Amino acid sequence: MDQYIDCLSFLGSPKWLGISAIATIIYTCVTYKLFKKTEESFSESAKISRFNVYLKIKESLNNDDSEEMAAACADNSLVISKEPQENTDDAKYFTKLEVRKKLIEPLEDLAKFEREGLIQFKDVDYAYGYYILNVGNNEAIVKLINEYRIAHNNSDVYDGFEELYKKIRGTLDEMDKSKYRKDFKLVES
Repeated sequence: MDQYIDCLSFLGSPKWLGISAIATIIYTCVTYKLFKKTEESFSESAKISRFNVYLKIKESLNNDDSEEMAAACADNSLVISKEPQENTDDAKYFTKLEVRKKLIEPLEDLAKFEREGLIQFKDVDYAYGYYILNVGNNEAIVKLINEYRIAHNNSDVYDGFEELYKKIRGTLDEMDKSKYRKDFKLVES
């Protein structure tokens, strides 16, 4: 055993201590640079993921049916019917299923992605702010959402969309805010 200890005693010399200190410094620098590159790579991956989420949302909301429904919400010509009907000059007819699948559910997904940080609020507001405001402000849409909440005995149905609507409405000045409902509660008439 003494021979083994004598064999390693040279490591205690000042020469070897200096070399090991330099090696430790080099190792630390290399490790730090690798860490920074990995961090940059993760950052780029996150940007790509957010962009892919944005493309998915864009695909689900930027189609003829969804855009026609949103435009009908904006000019209050949207009529939600049980069965398909022919449009008139004053009314655009869509079934409950069409409105849910092509308009409300994609907006709920958008709200979920924003809440989870997959897409930033400023991007949602920029790209879809008035779209969301016009859809959420439409009485027929609010009525449909409330019907689903009652039918499923769950006030959380489409709550992501409602919260996103409120958040976007909150960015408006007071004059513009007055043009949009505060929440999705039905107004008694």
